[in-house]
Amino acid sequence: MIAITKHADKRIKERVPRMKSAEKRMAFAECAWRLGVHRGEAGAAADAYLGRREEAAEAFAEEYAGRDVVLYRDYLFVFEEALLITVLPRDEAYCRRLERERAKQRRAENKRAAEARSGLATNLA
Repeated sequence: MIAITKHADKRIKERVPRMKSAEKRMAFAECAWRLGVHRGEAGAAADAYLGRREEAAEAFAEEYAGRDVVLYRDYLFVFEEALLITVLPRDEAYCRRLERERAKQRRAENKRAAEARSGLATNLA
């Protein structure tokens, strides 16, 4: 079970749209902890983003050293054990880049699905 500090609760309300009820905020924090990308297991894009955020703010490395930074739904959550400390603001440039990558993947998946359907249709004919 995740606990949320008052500061983190305020930041979720402020920075994440449609998170006005306490139940939604708690569920969102739980999902971030379970399903989010933790700093140690980040892939290339997420690792580059986390590294860039750390370099951008000198205090980031010192202030959040020993804490687990989790990337979930384009938001950065800072946990200490099972306690949510804060939610950092989104980096809009990173979100745009990520959306371009997602769109590219969707196009490739749609193309593969269309090819599979057309191949299936010719096999049946």
